[in-house]
Parts: sequence; structure tokens; C-alpha cells
Amino acid sequence: MEQARPVPPYRGQGDGRTFRLPYLSKDLDAGLAQITMGLAWWYEKYAMDQSAEDAGRYEFAEHEARAKRAGLWADASPIPPWDWRKAQRR
Repeated sequence: MEQARPVPPYRGQGDGRTFRLPYLSKDLDAGLAQITMGLAWWYEKYAMDQSAEDAGRYEFAEHEARAKRAGLWADASPIPPWDWRKAQRR
């Protein structure tokens, strides 16, 4: 089995935590794969924490998934998870 490539940690979401992009194999980014299939959102707010190349790939993948109405984009009004969580706190 091919080894996943080492990935430097990204800064956390303002809470001091760090995280890494999940790679399934040497060159397969699980997060990008989910966005491409319309199974996840790209949270533009944290694009500054990504390399310009990664941010561009994520943005393009979401744009394409929306255009194809793939996954969550088949819904006429999908609710971003950050809005859903905010509503649950009320």
C-alpha cells in the first residue's frame, strides 16, 4: 500500500489547535475528494490557512460540485454546517 505523504500542520481555528489535511494515499486528499463529490463544504474563512494552491483546488472543486448539483448541492437551499451549529445554540 502506498504511504500517505507527510503533511505539515495547519493553524487551528482560533483556539490553538492544529490539524492536518487527511490524505488517503500519497496524492489523494480526502477533504478535496469530499468537496468534489458534494459531500462537504469548503470553508472559505480558513482559506488563509491553506496554501494558495490548495485553496484554489478546494474553491474550484466546490464551484464544480455546485454547478453539477452533486451531493448536498442537489438541495435547493443547503445549510452550511457553521450556520446549522449556530442555529442549534439558540
